[in-house]
Amino acid sequence: MLTFAISPSDGSIAHVGTQPSMGVWPAYISIDKTGSRVAVANHGNYDPSVRIVKKNGVPEIEKVWDDGTVSLLPVKADGILDRPSDVAILERTTSVDKVTQRSAHAHSVNWDPSQRMVLACDKGCDRVYTYRVANGSQKLADGKVLKTEPGIAPRHSSFHPTLPYVYVVNERQSSLSCYRYDASTADISLVQTMPTIPADYTMNNSPADVHVHPNGRFVYSSNRGHNSIAIFRIDEASGRMTLVEIVSTQGATPRGFNFEPGGRFLFAGNQGTGNVVTFTVDGETGKLTPTGAKAEVPRPVCIQFASI
Repeated sequence: MLTFAISPSDGSIAHVGTQPSMGVWPAYISIDKTGSRVAVANHGNYDPSVRIVKKNGVPEIEKVWDDGTVSLLPVKADGILDRPSDVAILERTTSVDKVTQRSAHAHSVNWDPSQRMVLACDKGCDRVYTYRVANGSQKLADGKVLKTEPGIAPRHSSFHPTLPYVYVVNERQSSLSCYRYDASTADISLVQTMPTIPADYTMNNSPADVHVHPNGRFVYSSNRGHNSIAIFRIDEASGRMTLVEIVSTQGATPRGFNFEPGGRFLFAGNQGTGNVVTFTVDGETGKLTPTGAKAEVPRPVCIQFASI
């Protein structure tokens, strides 16, 4: 885990600190609202290590996979990360796919709006983990696990800004799920799952990212393969979703996308074609319209905004 200082004059960055992430292949970083704690999802390698063990005096080869973990790191007063204060080790099990699901793979971790709960998605073993984290706490407490439908691979999550719902995109099913949650207990329950691609699309597709619009009325998910963003209207009373439309990202492999803080524009990062495409967002309908603005960026995979 590296800390960079951002220059307020020109946005340039400088490396100022390094700490262990307490896992292999860190895949996702989430900072709490106070800027005092950072949660990290450590994905782990797909390939095993090999060790030799003796069973009844007979040497045998044993394969060992990396642990999938969620780490919590405090931020010091100077803004630099301190050593990890707690680490949660995900269940050591397997799931349906014998290549990508032979072990736990934590792909994302997010704070809920109250900052009292952290949610982690394990796409390797089809699990969604929740932890209670009291205000100012540096511990991942009372870990709970929800077993999803086997083989769907929950990947990324996005909390509703004001209502008790969280949306999780499923990488191997091309779907988006809504869960109701209780931040005080860290309990979650499935509300609904919707496809993110058209019913007649038969080619390979792998959803990647998900974001609830800042106004809380819509949720968006990207599709790698169909190369699009699916838009859903959110029912405030139930959290359930209704499809609005599915829009091309004007590029290939849209791995990450995000809204600028005001929610007026969406930026889609097309990893396969090496560009970021800008869309205007209609706050009333949720629909996207390309502005014509594009930036050439080598293999963009994540988009974040900083106010300086």
